[in-house]
Amino acid sequence: MKSIILVLLMCTTISTLAVDFTQFTLNVNYDGNATLLKAGYSDSTTIYYDEGYEKDIPSFPPPEGIIPGFRILRQYDESPDELIYSDADYRETPTNKLDTVEYQLDILGKREDGKDFYFFVPLGSKSEEVVEVSIVDAIDGKLIDTNIVNGQRFYVTNRFIENFKVRVVYSQSPTSVIKPIEDNSIYYAEGIINTKNILYKKYELYDLSGNLIRENGYIGNNIDIQNVQSGVYFAYIYESDLVVRMLKIVKL
Repeated sequence: MKSIILVLLMCTTISTLAVDFTQFTLNVNYDGNATLLKAGYSDSTTIYYDEGYEKDIPSFPPPEGIIPGFRILRQYDESPDELIYSDADYRETPTNKLDTVEYQLDILGKREDGKDFYFFVPLGSKSEEVVEVSIVDAIDGKLIDTNIVNGQRFYVTNRFIENFKVRVVYSQSPTSVIKPIEDNSIYYAEGIINTKNILYKKYELYDLSGNLIRENGYIGNNIDIQNVQSGVYFAYIYESDLVVRMLKIVKL
């Protein structure tokens, strides 16, 4: 299995992912700014650094705010190992039964009193194999939340905790699978978005805090956001019951 330790990133860039990924999205929200991190495993991941999946991020915080990210030990064929921070932590698909995996998550930068800091796994953003995601204080190992996969926010009030473990319980099943596929485009629109030539069964629209804004049944290949306020949103559109595509939308 790939040697990894989690870390951080303050960025809402969407990456292109393949259907062989078993994964979940972790939304780390500080003072109204959302950072979307990805973790999981894949048949196409190697024991070395995978540039397509693990994105190096700055090891220092911006002048204001924080950067959350996975701490990863990047491995090379002929060079020494290197510790990096990344917005994604993908392991090799295990050959044996997989149960619990811990990812190391660091928060770069200092949080301030009175500013919200919370975690959640957005609804519809995980593979079916992901049963439970818990946040653990990496210093004393104290479990500070039991399961955040239902979209409920978990608030951290101690601003001095900078290192966390994301404890994930997987249940492997050959027939399981909501497989989120991400579109690497950002859609800027005032009204109707055409989602190419695939007919979709339904879509769900969420704001950056994970609140469900709109949910529609059969939509064909058009998403209507005419009556939505201007802002940044994420849409989950369903090709089938097992395949979900996530789009980033900026309503003008």
